[in-house]
Parts: sequence; structure tokens; C-alpha cells
Amino acid sequence: MSRAHLPRMSGVLAFCAALMLTAGAPSANAGAHRATGGCGNKLVFLVWPHGHPAIPRIKEFPELRNPHIELYLGFNSGYDVASAGAYAVGGKPPPGINRGGSLGDCLDVGDAVTRGSVPTPHVIIKKETAVMCTLPGAPVTDVVFRNGGVTDLYLHSGPRLLAHAHVTKSSAVLTVPAGRCRLAAPPRP
Repeated sequence: MSRAHLPRMSGVLAFCAALMLTAGAPSANAGAHRATGGCGNKLVFLVWPHGHPAIPRIKEFPELRNPHIELYLGFNSGYDVASAGAYAVGGKPPPGINRGGSLGDCLDVGDAVTRGSVPTPHVIIKKETAVMCTLPGAPVTDVVFRNGGVTDLYLHSGPRLLAHAHVTKSSAVLTVPAGRCRLAAPPRP
């Protein structure tokens, strides 16, 4: 190959790399409980209005006494860090823990949703519980940090809001569509 072709070839390689990053590839975690784009349609929210102690039987599940809500992909994840999709923490978390974020397949790379309400009928959950939901499509998440230690997590499919987690320094509230979720026991140490 001549030197004249090298700039053109490197431009083609850069374009291909950008295209792969933009289009995305199927997740290594994709399976029967996961869609290949977005979070998948089977999700579990863990609602912790008073935080929780460390849960040693689950890898990377440290003590976190702040109110928070976690999102996991699939109903059989065991709450492993590899299945974590997003989280929102109220107040000022301890060193080494951020106020929230979207992870892996749940990360929204399109238009962000930063406000709104889950359409009625919906259910508001304020107690410590696991919430297992089957939702349409393969939604993504946006996490918004507000003043005063308030964090909002929006789960949406395009502009359609499917769930909303609102966490402050003293409370954690999850709103989900009625008829699409069921409550279960949260993990214990």
C-alpha cells in the first residue's frame, strides 16, 4: 500500500470505529432476560429509604446508610454488580460512592429526560422493598443531580417516562406504572 493511501485508510478506520461506538454492539450480558439495547424489559428496583448495612454475600454491596434506589437488570441477577443498571443516592454519600449514575446498557446516549411524571395509573412506593417490573421496550436511564442532595432517576423509552426514582437526604420514593410491577423482599445480609 502506498503512502498516499494511508490517510484515506486511517479515515475509513476511524469512521468504522465511530460507527461501532454509535450503533453499539449486543451486550455481553444479553440473554433471555435482557434485550440487546437499553436496560431490557425485566428490571428490579431496590428501594432503600433508610439505606442498608453491608450485604457480604453479594459482591460489591457495601454499607450505604443514605436513602437510595438501585436498578438491576433481569429478575435473576442476584444483585451482582455486573447486572447493575443505575442508582440514585440522596444527601451526601460516603467517600468512594457517587450520588448516582447510569451503567452499561442503561446509559442514555440520546435525548435526556430530566423531568416529568409517570402516567396514571401508577403506584408510589416509599418502603424498603424490591420492585420487580416488566416494562415495554428496552428503556434507558437519566440521572439528574439537584440542589440540596436531591437525585432523580428517570427510566424512559424515548420521551415516554416509565419509572421515576426521587431520592433526598431523608427519603426514597419510586413511582412505577400500575399493573406492571410486583413487590418482593429486598436482599438481606
